[in-house]
Parts: sequence; C-alpha cells; structure tokens
Amino acid sequence: MTDAPSIRPTPGILRRILTSPPAATSLGVFLLITALCWLAPALWIKEPNTTRLSLGATAPLATIYDLTPAGSDTPDRLIDETRAQQLIRNGLSLELPGSGIDIANEPSIVWIEIPPIIRSTSGGPIRPVWILPESVEAFFQQAAEQLPEGLSSLPGPPEQFATYYQVHTSPIRFLAGTDELGRDLLARTLVGGRLSIAVGLAATLVSVTIGIVYGGVAGYIGGKLDSLMMRFVDILYALPFLIFVILLMVVFPRSLLLLFLAIGAVEWLTTARIVRGEVLSIKKLPFVDAARTLGLSHGTILFRHILPNTLPPVIVYATLTIPTVILLESVLSFLGLGVQPPHSSWGVLLNEGAERMQTYPWMLIFPASLFAVTLLSLNFLGDSLRDLLDPKSNGR
Repeated sequence: MTDAPSIRPTPGILRRILTSPPAATSLGVFLLITALCWLAPALWIKEPNTTRLSLGATAPLATIYDLTPAGSDTPDRLIDETRAQQLIRNGLSLELPGSGIDIANEPSIVWIEIPPIIRSTSGGPIRPVWILPESVEAFFQQAAEQLPEGLSSLPGPPEQFATYYQVHTSPIRFLAGTDELGRDLLARTLVGGRLSIAVGLAATLVSVTIGIVYGGVAGYIGGKLDSLMMRFVDILYALPFLIFVILLMVVFPRSLLLLFLAIGAVEWLTTARIVRGEVLSIKKLPFVDAARTLGLSHGTILFRHILPNTLPPVIVYATLTIPTVILLESVLSFLGLGVQPPHSSWGVLLNEGAERMQTYPWMLIFPASLFAVTLLSLNFLGDSLRDLLDPKSNGR
C-alpha cells in the first residue's frame, strides 16, 4: 500500500514576497523611504519650517559663515559664501584697500549700510558694502565727497552705520540646500513625503474598501441589481475623475480628510470590477454550496468565505493604486488645490521647484528624485506581486 502524497501548504503572501528578490527589494526600498520620512525629521537638527532669510536659496553643501557682532546688540548673522561674495562685489567700484576681500581668510569684517533715504549728489543711494576694518575711514571719506553736505548729511555719527563682525566658519551644512525662505529642503522633502505617502495609503484603503464591498455585493446578488450597479460604475468611468476631485476640493472646505475621501472616492471603480469578476467565479464553487447547506446567512457567506478569496488580485491592484494616488495628490497640490501652506507635500515641493528650476535646480532635483524612486518601487512591487500571486505561474 503506497503512502498518500503529502500536500505542501501554499506559502503566505509575505513569505512569497520575501523569497522573491525583485519583490523583496521593491518592498524594502518603499519601507526604507517611508521610515526615513517618519523618523528622520524627528532626529534632524533642522526644523522644516524654520525660515532663515539670510540663507535663502543656499546651494547644497555650500560653505556658511557665522558672523558674530563685536560688542553690540545686533544678532548673529548667517550667510553662505556665494551671497557673501555678491555683497562684497558692491565695494569693488569704491577701490578701497580691502574691497575685494576673501571672507574665508579674514578674521573680521565690517558691514556698512547707510539708509537709502540719504541720497548722494547724483541722486542715488550709497550702496551697502562689506569691507575690512582698516577701510572704514577711507569709505566714509569717499562717502563725504558724494553727499551734498558731507558727513553732516547723515542722521548720526558714521560709526552708527558700521557693524563689525567676527567671521567663523559655521558647522551648518544643508545636504539638499534651502528654498528661497532658507528652509532646509531635505527636512521639507522628508516631512512632505509623510503627507504624500499617508494620502496614498489612506486614499487607497478607502478606495479598496468601497470597491470590495460594492463589487462583492454586485457579484454575489447578480441579476438585474448586478447590471444596474455595474452600469452606474460605467457612468462614473465616463466622468473626468480629476475634474470631479477638483470640484469636491473647491466646493467643500479644504482639509486633509477631504483630500483622502475625494481621491479614494474616485479610485474604487476598477477594484469593484475586479472583485465582482472574482465573486462571480467563486460563488459557483462547492464550498459556497456547502456553506448554504449549513444554513449560513448571505452576509456570512459573502464576507467570511467569498471576499477573503478575492484578496490576492485586490492586493496587487492596491499596490499599483498607491503610486497613482500619490501622483494625483501631487497634481492637485501642483495646481494649488491639495495640501495648503505651511504644510508641504511632494506635490507642493515639485510645484515650487518647477517654478525655479532654471535658477535653483536643486529645489526640483531632490524632491523629484525621492518621489520617482518611491513610485518606481511601488510599481515594481505591484508587478512582482502580480506574478507571485498568479495561480498559473510556474512553481506556484
């Protein structure tokens, strides 16, 4: 008598993902980006919404100088090397000894700013300059020649308009640079990723839940009700979804909850069709007839025995829906209808970066790169899951 062949249990979805290098890599990349977005800002020393106007549009890893005022109540001043050199050039035309200084090699520097309301004999203001301390006297001698009444034209003594600073190289560095308000772009990108990923996951959950219930009921009941419900789906398919979402965002008060619901409410149609098709085939199987024979209610049969068996294709589609939802949120934020300031998302950052890409390209490169990697990882994960969960695949 031969032994009965042993039946190998079907491995779970998570185990299949972990044994598949493409799926495991894609999932790992997505989880890594998600973890960075949620955990890194809490450990980051720079707040995403802290403005530093003197460091506006600072390039990535630019050298920053900390200017400490000498013996005055003036606050410290941070300035990046590029902007410092631009201000120093204002003194070149004066031909002072030190007008062409290199701020990196000077222990101290003087900022002279005469109020622009004071006009020279030519009718224009005297431009503010960075100069060396030994050039201060020569500067005011030149200024006296340009003013109608000499130094008497000033509303105070000349020393009042000169601020002496000690120059120190600051340890502050911005890995991804700053925006025009001096906010750390890397911190803003990570915090914006929280919102974009949260919108993607929450809206996908809403759409999948609606689609499973709607498609399951339509497929299980069948008949005229099924036809009526699916014709309603066809009508919604014919509507421009983006315009529908925009109308919802315009009519109702803008909020993150409305954003979740608005996007989720237009992404459930394909899920409903998938679930309906699966239910139509599953409800003809013997185990469903056995459940009816045992006297189980229709709700129990549908929600406990049929719908769980439709999850593999739904999981695949949900994985592919997340990047679609993130992209839709980005489009809405790009149009100014999504996330509102002071909050940020990848869509908001892409909008800001696109407007300044020729002048400050890093404002677009860093958010766009992280956004693209996230979408690619989710798309690769969805393609891998489709192959892993396909019953017709070899070895599965």
